[in-house]
Amino acid sequence: MKTKLIVISIILFLVIYSFLSAQELELISTLELPEMYAYGIDVQDGYAYLSCGVYYENDSILKVIDVSNPYSPVLISTADTTFYERGQDIKVKNGYAYIADNWSGIQIFNIQSPQNPQPVCIVPTVYAHTICIRENLLYLANCARGLYIVDISNPNDPTIISQNGQYGYADAEAVDVAYPYAYIAMLSGDLSVIDISNPYQPVFISMYNGQPRYYDIKVDGNYAYTAKIVRVIEIFDISNPSEPILVTSMDLGSRPFGLFVYSEYLFVANGSYLKVLDITNPEIPEIVAQADDNLYVDVFVENGLVYTCGYSYFNIYSFNTTRIDEDEYSMPSHIQTLTNYPNPFNENTNIVYRLSAESFVELIIYDLLGREEISLVNEQKPAGDYTFNFSAADLPSGIYFYKLQAGDYAQTKKMVLLK
Repeated sequence: MKTKLIVISIILFLVIYSFLSAQELELISTLELPEMYAYGIDVQDGYAYLSCGVYYENDSILKVIDVSNPYSPVLISTADTTFYERGQDIKVKNGYAYIADNWSGIQIFNIQSPQNPQPVCIVPTVYAHTICIRENLLYLANCARGLYIVDISNPNDPTIISQNGQYGYADAEAVDVAYPYAYIAMLSGDLSVIDISNPYQPVFISMYNGQPRYYDIKVDGNYAYTAKIVRVIEIFDISNPSEPILVTSMDLGSRPFGLFVYSEYLFVANGSYLKVLDITNPEIPEIVAQADDNLYVDVFVENGLVYTCGYSYFNIYSFNTTRIDEDEYSMPSHIQTLTNYPNPFNENTNIVYRLSAESFVELIIYDLLGREEISLVNEQKPAGDYTFNFSAADLPSGIYFYKLQAGDYAQTKKMVLLK
């Protein structure tokens, strides 16, 4: 009987998934950044960190945004970096922010108090463009002098342990690392693979000769994803680092800048668009979602939330890959945006919703077979934003659905419990 129930559950899930699944990219909040051009973004522990430039000025700015409530992001601090150039990329690790600040080098800030970032030091490299951090090593793509490797085990006293512009990769524009290799996308359009198993003596392994110009690169598993100036993303098979193979090239219609790989999806800050590509089969990527309400420069994805930045703005989207058929209900004007984060989650998740008008609200958890598990909310609620912290300590791992109903309207979405 137990085996039969499991089989029925699997069949039911497959039917639901194949018939009702869809991709959804929904704008849930916006924060304006007047006179700012946000080039880079990183998110950690409920804060978003932006590397910005000021319009018409060579002034670089670090901005910190509280995103603990993704529906109401709040700018909490701003700090000047240098007057030399606009900040490019930014990465955050262990209470420090590292900014590739082009002409001035790598700017390091102590952000253990996000409300009061403190400048620490500058690693003078010039032409600092993109950053990748693995363990205590920072890898910098320098578009004049190649690959820099910096020991940041002591962020107050970082040390450049190697710098090499030989082997045709002096014009490094972007770098990503899948140890023991660094993958460098170059202004020339070439893709270089460097053995970094000995960070003091990087060794050139191979190069794919392409056409100018790359902007970004992300490596995931056996594939490298690159963004090019000619409106194209290129995907390489790097299962053999000694011989990268171009497996597909896709014209996105506008210039791609920032890339981010999340689960089976590639998120592309595509200039005039934010595009989401299904890369379940990287050789045949498929555009499954798109937003076009801003000019997108960089993107970061975490727990089903998509953070983007660009010209004078910072946006947060929710991205859900599966949902129960919402045509069963009409989405009303007085129920807005229902999501949970993190998702998947280990034991606790926050279910967030917004009411534009007073309503009687029911929030109920269901299992995969549609059986009610827990009633979380059952009361009259005034208009406003709500966050319910749901503890699944007594539930086994699996797929669950949560349903929000207000008056005659309802919305249902999926969440995944992993213990």
